[in-house]
Amino acid sequence: MSAQRRNRSTPLSPTEIAHVRELVLNISAQTDKASGSSPLGLQLLLDLRALLSCPVKAVFDAVIVLDEDRIQTFNNILDYALKEHLTELKERAHALTVLSRAVAATRIYPERLLVEPLKYNLEPKAWGGFGTVHQGINTSVCVKVIRVDTKPKSFGPWVKEVVLWAHASHPNLLPLLGIFFEQGDGTISKTCLVCPFMENGNLCEYAPRIPQQERFILLLDVADGLQFLHIMGIVHSDLKGQNVLITSKHRAVITDFGSSRTISTTTAATTTTASTYTLCYAAPEVSVGGEKATTMSDIWSFGCLIFQTLSRKPPYYQYSQMQVISALLQRDPPPRPGPINVSSKPDDSRTRFDSDSDSDEFSDEEKDEDWDPIADNAWSLILQCCASQPSERLVIPEIQQAIKAIQPAVLEWGRADSTAITLPLTWRPLCGAVALYRYDASPDDSNELSFDKGEILQIDNMDGKWWMATKADGTQGIAPSNYLKLL
Repeated sequence: MSAQRRNRSTPLSPTEIAHVRELVLNISAQTDKASGSSPLGLQLLLDLRALLSCPVKAVFDAVIVLDEDRIQTFNNILDYALKEHLTELKERAHALTVLSRAVAATRIYPERLLVEPLKYNLEPKAWGGFGTVHQGINTSVCVKVIRVDTKPKSFGPWVKEVVLWAHASHPNLLPLLGIFFEQGDGTISKTCLVCPFMENGNLCEYAPRIPQQERFILLLDVADGLQFLHIMGIVHSDLKGQNVLITSKHRAVITDFGSSRTISTTTAATTTTASTYTLCYAAPEVSVGGEKATTMSDIWSFGCLIFQTLSRKPPYYQYSQMQVISALLQRDPPPRPGPINVSSKPDDSRTRFDSDSDSDEFSDEEKDEDWDPIADNAWSLILQCCASQPSERLVIPEIQQAIKAIQPAVLEWGRADSTAITLPLTWRPLCGAVALYRYDASPDDSNELSFDKGEILQIDNMDGKWWMATKADGTQGIAPSNYLKLL
């Protein structure tokens, strides 16, 4: 099947369709790999990569006509390949899309993701677009209960969340521990996602409790997690303070992949409508422009996240909802925190939109004077993240360097009642690398580092095949360079 053919929307020939079906049958016949936990042989990997060069619809059509056992084997193998073998962005995007659609259509999940049902408190701790969040009876975990009907259109979005979440493993991403199922009311089933419980809440709740200079540590955590998502070909699409949780060790982890999508130039990736996004965090080209979310729209959202983390106020807090829309139509960034000045609001906010005060998004309590100033260097960073044109926005390595260049000593304000945490800013790498594969150190060499696939390492020396590296917890040692990719 030629590259020219693959890049076109014209139907496949019967010969090409037969080739796709043959590849699917070959892969699904590998019963010795059915558990999805055995290493994949060379021929199986070659078949899988050949299949992932074919159009998604052709692969999907060939998978869903298999019997249940073969579908289970296929989904297990694809899940394992994503976890252990596939690192090229287009391959991963293609594989994630195929797996999401296959699971949504067949309700057959990779067995690696399934766990025994857990008991949890019936009283929700939080509510979301697709369900509720409950703390487990085992208080170290929480359960996200998803209510969906049997229609594929309702089923697909959260299946996509599960698949993307399952393959986004990084210290600054909330891990998915597994899924289980419960019988709901009538014929509606409940799907339950299990993840660690974060007792410190989300970034919006936690940031005001610590001095402003220490909030930069959390912003670096978010930048690291977002960088990993982008490296793996995933656009988060709904980055905001409520979707960043704080661990027991006072580090930030990104969560909620319900709006996320894969980066792909050859497949029709699932996207979300503008109504899904939180208005004051969404990039203008997405929220009012109707465009697909991209890595650059994530950067705008990150700029808004910096705004709220440092100021303790939501972006555009000085504006009504209609005025926010007017500002976004003009591609204006959030105004700098300060006393609310009516003359600083968009001049046409009340004439362009017929709105009354009852429709304002933010209450009077949110429009008070209780905010933290943002220093000039931090404000410049926000403006560069929220540049009107996506191509003019910073990329994540530039953001990381800019945050590290900000001297916390000049940020002397903060809140007198803040609960300080002691975390160094100095461990952040000047040269970083992501682990392409898991590596277990040799028991015969105490200098070697063990690390997981997707882990970010600081590279201290790149002389030869073994590099000197430092892990986020400060552990130092040598790592094989062919297992690493520089950021």
